Amino acid sequence: MRDCPCKHRDELFYPGESITVDCNTCTCLEGMFKCTTEDCNMICNVYSQSQYLLFDQFWEKYPSGDCEIQLLAGSDQGANRFSVSVKQDRCVEHGGAVCRKRVRIQFGSAVITMKGSDIEVVWALPQSDGRMLRLL
Repeated sequence: MRDCPCKHRDELFYPGESITVDCNTCTCLEGMFKCTTEDCNMICNVYSQSQYLLFDQFWEKYPSGDCEIQLLAGSDQGANRFSVSVKQDRCVEHGGAVCRKRVRIQFGSAVITMKGSDIEVVWALPQSDGRMLRLL
């Protein structure tokens, strides 16, 4: 195994050779890449109605329907969950054609919704009786 190459995207790398993946350096050792584990800044782009260039630089095409597409989800070390999603909205003024995107960012109990130039921030605070108080 010590002299075995590593494979990345159909390309062979030999022991001791390194590649860069995102902002991390990966070195081929014994047939497997060993990589640094730095947190990387990443960008996801949305093009046209349904085309996305994802964090790993792959193009993805989704149907132009009424579905919400989740671009990112996770949680911090605590209980705070976060997510980023996008949804295409139809416009009555354009005969029901898809004409704008709505981006929704959630972190813990806060939700930020961006639609065109409109931004809405909602905080949901748990109450002692189990109900949620929504602050706009």
